[in-house]
Amino acid sequence: MNKLCRALAVAAATVSFAAAAELGGDARSGAAIGFQQTALAVVGAGASIGFAAVAGVSWHAAFALAAAAPLLGRLVLGASAER
Repeated sequence: MNKLCRALAVAAATVSFAAAAELGGDARSGAAIGFQQTALAVVGAGASIGFAAVAGVSWHAAFALAAAAPLLGRLVLGASAER
């Protein structure tokens, strides 16, 4: 099961790299991948700190926010796909 989870994680990362490179085009694919990875690092660091701050007050609230995060992503990506 561990190997399957690792394979799925790598596959998702590979698809995101390919999508960023494709959207960036031939001349800007490196910049697109760099921006993507920088945004992921910044959001990941902020999310970890935010989760810890909320969990210090209430574990229930922290996990409710963590469960709502994919819904927020869906709203953001759904709006960008419509453009």
